[in-house]
Amino acid sequence: MSTLTLAMRDSSTMVRRQLKRLLRYPPMTVPLIVTPVIILRAFVDVLGGAAAVVGGLLPPEWPARSPALAALGVRRVELADVIDELAAVDREPAWWRRIYDALDGPARDALGALPVPLAGETGRLVRGPRGLLVADGVDPAGLDALGLRFVHPEAVHPLLMRLGAIEAGPRTVLADAGVRTAVEESFQADDPDAVAEAVLGLVGPAHIDPGDEPWLAELALPGDDGELYPAGELLLPESPLRGLMADDAPFGVVDGEVLERWGAETLAAVGVLDGFALAKSEDVNLAGLVDEAETLELDDEDLWADEVLTRIGPQDLPPLVPEFVAVRDLELVDDWSAALRLLAGPPWRAAIVDPAHVTLHNGRRVAVPSYTAWWLGRHPILDGRTPAEFRLGGDDSLTGLYDVAPEGLDERLLLALGVRTSLEELLEEPGGVQELLDRLADPDRSVTRPQLGTLWTALADAPETAIEPPDHVRAIVDGEVEVVDAGDALVLDSPDLLPLLQGQPLVIVAQGRDTRLAELLDLPLAGDETPGDIEQEGDKRPVPDAVRAVLPDAPADYLAHDRLIVDGQDVPWWTRDGEIHASGVNGLARALAWSTGNWTERLLIEAVLRDPEDLPILLAEADLEP
Repeated sequence: MSTLTLAMRDSSTMVRRQLKRLLRYPPMTVPLIVTPVIILRAFVDVLGGAAAVVGGLLPPEWPARSPALAALGVRRVELADVIDELAAVDREPAWWRRIYDALDGPARDALGALPVPLAGETGRLVRGPRGLLVADGVDPAGLDALGLRFVHPEAVHPLLMRLGAIEAGPRTVLADAGVRTAVEESFQADDPDAVAEAVLGLVGPAHIDPGDEPWLAELALPGDDGELYPAGELLLPESPLRGLMADDAPFGVVDGEVLERWGAETLAAVGVLDGFALAKSEDVNLAGLVDEAETLELDDEDLWADEVLTRIGPQDLPPLVPEFVAVRDLELVDDWSAALRLLAGPPWRAAIVDPAHVTLHNGRRVAVPSYTAWWLGRHPILDGRTPAEFRLGGDDSLTGLYDVAPEGLDERLLLALGVRTSLEELLEEPGGVQELLDRLADPDRSVTRPQLGTLWTALADAPETAIEPPDHVRAIVDGEVEVVDAGDALVLDSPDLLPLLQGQPLVIVAQGRDTRLAELLDLPLAGDETPGDIEQEGDKRPVPDAVRAVLPDAPADYLAHDRLIVDGQDVPWWTRDGEIHASGVNGLARALAWSTGNWTERLLIEAVLRDPEDLPILLAEADLEP
């Protein structure tokens, strides 16, 4: 109903009786009496009768819709006009509740500007209930310092909630923007203690967990030195952080009286530290962190985000981390031995060992190292060195290149920190190939000859990746493992070259991988640096048939030499351009094995060539090999 009328419906008899009274007045005076009269229906009684609140008010028994009243000039007014006049009324809060009760009907569209008395400020009215707080389990009188607008308890009515007032318990009050503003400005408040008292009084019953509302850490609280600190820069007296942070860390200790008044649990909820603080966020935009359009206030967060973006590759939409958790203030730690013992337990452990999950544009989720694991992996936290400088036991191929990790931390935690586990996993890591090459070039590291061959073969088989070719390489020089200038080294691409390469540093890799390794290291192949001139052509002879039991694909013939001279030196065998040159059984066995890709069979072939009648025994012995 957009128009309120004053009187209830009545009989035509009453109408005639009232009109007769009006008609006793002279015609010119009737408008003076009735024109200013306001006809309302719903809350005349509450308004206190004629002229008590609104001037010219007719009695409630008058029929509001009588044509006779309209003919006499009696007007009906819009409810919004009455609401405007109510704004100037000074009444106790209980009176306003009666007003709301009278207005609680279907005509709510015109009530948006309904005056509402506030708690804590005598006589103050505000226009419109929307956004006002209705206390539910909180005392508005204790929250004055926060500047919140609570409905006076004696004026509370369900109509106000239907018009947009908010029923507010402790958690809802904390979510009010005014509370956050008060916390952020608490250092500049006239009475910071009053702001702290109000906020802490809400936090306890709101059951806030540490880190749920990170902005609470800006609340000004007194330290035991009398100075004010942000809550997030205060430690509880028994906090283990007191003994492991650097001397210049900006932490104080919370005032003892404040601790006794509110308790450690409530203080921890606003950010006072017992252990490391956790940063929690949702839908973290990695591109925003890189561009510094967003911040989590974590050390090197942009570098972590950039590495994650590089790992996952280009995306059509900005990748998001739906649930982000990280340990704060790691850059302030001084005693890493103690810090790691603390971080190994809950709740911080999960922020290290559990990966972060990135949601891609196609909805797929990709696991990446968490920020905390990434940060710890980049810093010298294990005996003054980074975790990637250590290894777990188990893979002998990394022995000498990496020291065994210090004791005291479990394997899963060490893995998350980046401690090396195996050669295979190292080479699969971004930058792993480069790291291994750099370590091989370090003369302070020790590598055995069998181990070196395994490492070069693994590098040749590793996925292609962009690297910076090393300035030094670990090579074989006259049978010894040495670190040499890369410009002096060659990659051996065929063992028949060995007699010609005395004193030459050689990088030796398993058969078939020489070209790939030469490209990786940007080194020349030994064969490309050797002329390979043969002084005599040799005699063409058939390959003995007994060899085919070992090498079914052996060539039909070879070129025999009494003395095979290449580039002026005696060699036992030589293979070039599909031709096999050999002098003696030893050379022929090796030439046949290499040319057919069966280098590991060279000794068996030699034995067959020396005594073909022993073939059954030799084959039986070969069957016993794993």
